Amino acid sequence: MNNQNEMNETDHEDLSLSPVVYSYTRAQAIEDGVLVDISELAKEAGFKFPVAVTCRVFELLNDTYQAGQSFEGRAWDFPAKTL
Repeated sequence: MNNQNEMNETDHEDLSLSPVVYSYTRAQAIEDGVLVDISELAKEAGFKFPVAVTCRVFELLNDTYQAGQSFEGRAWDFPAKTL
């Protein structure tokens, strides 16, 4: 007997046959300004895949009001620390 919160293999197969109701691609999110592509900078930090951050994270990276701060420096630190 299955717990209500558990799905068996048959349930999963049934879901894969369900039609997609809505999809939102990475490219659309970048075009809309929801995501900001920082792939070039991330590549320099060692990432092998495209990297995008939310617009809010991008705003934080651009918050360079303190002396000695720059977008490039903060943006470099961000992906480098996630490796």
